[in-house]
Amino acid sequence: MSESPTVLIAYAKHNGNIKLQTYSDLSIAYNPSEISSIKTESDFYNNTISTEKNNPKDIYGFLPSNADFAYDYSVQHIVEFFGHDPLINVMICDSLHINSEFTEYNYVHPNLLEDPTCPFFIRGSLLQNINFSDTSSMYSDILKGLAKYNIVFHMAEPLITIAQESRI
Repeated sequence: MSESPTVLIAYAKHNGNIKLQTYSDLSIAYNPSEISSIKTESDFYNNTISTEKNNPKDIYGFLPSNADFAYDYSVQHIVEFFGHDPLINVMICDSLHINSEFTEYNYVHPNLLEDPTCPFFIRGSLLQNINFSDTSSMYSDILKGLAKYNIVFHMAEPLITIAQESRI
């Protein structure tokens, strides 16, 4: 019997109210910036990566502060997706954008990595290839860098929700 892959999901700024997941080998790291000495998202992610290099997990997810899991099985589906082929190293998925009065489906195209807040998931073997910079396009910059040497796989299921600010 094979061991379950270990997963770490990192949120740079989150209040800790994250939808509980059924996947058992999951760790969640988040930076409550109001009480932490790490103030920027990029510093938090880079610090997490530095800490993890000695004992890497199998899969990592990097989510913006306004993201959450859409379902209690979201992480399980991500793990299963990576399990389909050992060549899957980078994965993105669709999301549901939650607005105050409606929800919209957001399709993420793996060849157009322009969404500045696109959550992504990677194998632990790629962790050393990532260095976050404090820019408004931080997530898409990392994805574009990873796409130079890896295929970015797309899972056409909205496993993540993104809370949108009110436009009124």
